[in-house]
Amino acid sequence: MSVMSGLSKRAQSVPTRAAFLIIVLLVLACVYILVELNAHKQRLAQQVENVTTQVNNLAVFAESADEWTQRAGLAEQAKTAWLQKRWIAETPGIAAANAQTYLQSVAQNAGMENVRQSVSSDPLVTDHDELLRFELLGIGSPDTILSVLTELSLSEKSVIVTEFSAPIRTDRRTRFSVSGFFPYVQSSEVSGSQP
Repeated sequence: MSVMSGLSKRAQSVPTRAAFLIIVLLVLACVYILVELNAHKQRLAQQVENVTTQVNNLAVFAESADEWTQRAGLAEQAKTAWLQKRWIAETPGIAAANAQTYLQSVAQNAGMENVRQSVSSDPLVTDHDELLRFELLGIGSPDTILSVLTELSLSEKSVIVTEFSAPIRTDRRTRFSVSGFFPYVQSSEVSGSQP
C-alpha cells in the first residue's frame, strides 16, 4: 500500500497543481482584463475631455463670430457716416469754392484778422478718396485759435487737419496756420451708387 498511497498522493497532487495553474491563469486574465478596462476608461475620459474642449472652443468661436459680426456692422456704419460727410459737388472746382466759402465763414466766426485761405481744385487721389488740400492763415488770440480748431473739428462735412502751426503765446494775438484736406466726391458718383 505504500506504493499505492504514494501514487495516489501523486495523482492527487497533479489535479491540485493543474487547478492551481488554472486559478493563477484566471487571476492573471482577470488582472489583464481590469488593466485593459482601466486603459479603455482613461482613453474614453480623454476623448470626452477633448470633445468638451472642442465644444467650448466652438462656443467661444460662436460668441466671437457674433462679436466680429457686430464689429463689422459698426465699421460699416462708420464707413457710411464717413462717406456721407465728404464734400459733394459736380466738379472739384465747385467743391473747392464751397470749401473756401466754409473757411471764410470759420475765420469770420472766430474773429481772425489778415485772413488768407486757399483750397486746391486739383484733388489728391488716393486708393479710396479724392482730397482737396486747404490752407488757412491769419492772426488771432488764443481763443480765436481754439475757436477755429473747434469749428473745423465739429464741421458737418469732413475736415482733416494735417498741420497746425502757432507760436506758444498765451497773452497776445499771433499769426497761425492750419492746413489739411477736404474729402471730395463727385455728385454723379453719389447718385450713381444709390438705387
